[in-house]
Amino acid sequence: MKRGMFFLVLILFLFMVGCNQNEGTKDTFNENLDSYSEEDSKDIETSEKKDNLEKDNEYDNKDNENSLDKLSKREKSYFKKYLGKWLLEEDKSYLLEIDKNMHKVGIEGSEYLSFTEFEIKEININEGYIILKGMRYYPTDSPDEIKENAKKEEVNSKIFLYDEKSKLKYVADYNSEDKVISIWIKSN
Repeated sequence: MKRGMFFLVLILFLFMVGCNQNEGTKDTFNENLDSYSEEDSKDIETSEKKDNLEKDNEYDNKDNENSLDKLSKREKSYFKKYLGKWLLEEDKSYLLEIDKNMHKVGIEGSEYLSFTEFEIKEININEGYIILKGMRYYPTDSPDEIKENAKKEEVNSKIFLYDEKSKLKYVADYNSEDKVISIWIKSN
């Protein structure tokens, strides 16, 4: 009987301690909830947006890598001639840097004025041009926040390679009335 009473008292004691633990947890939860501010909410929302953008970029880069995979060896070889640094013919302080899925325009030795993520839509080796479709970003803050805060626009560009592959004729928005044509010289 004493043994039964002992276990009953022990169970009641543990039950009471457990209830007090739950009250403490409830109080801590309510305190945390009260201290949670709208600023915290915005920080979490911003963090979620950055995570989503990173995921989107991973998918975009995979899509462009897949578009490169679809090219023949000859087309890949031709496209590689466009890669690298190019200087604007009329003002050599402007730089165009073309990479496999992005090109940047800026002032040499300074910051970039725009970034364009693109995918290759067409390569015409016989006529000497490529067509790129992408999204151009104009940074408003630091490059780390470019996609989140930047002004952006969809672009279709047609780029011709000529003069012994030492010059580019870049036609931005080639299929619109507002097209802009610029000539770029291969940088050493």
